[in-house]
Amino acid sequence: MSFVLIIMMTLGKRLALTKNGSLTVINEWQNDHWIASSFDGLGNRSQITVA
Repeated sequence: MSFVLIIMMTLGKRLALTKNGSLTVINEWQNDHWIASSFDGLGNRSQITVA
């Protein structure tokens, strides 16, 4: 299960986070740019994808 939490929206800028069931941030958006994180079985970040 994951959910999107909008943190800030002001002056045409948007910041949003997607968290998984463990409340770990798995996606971050700032306007049209995003970062996605993947985690290993121990919960360590194993990969970051940026676009």
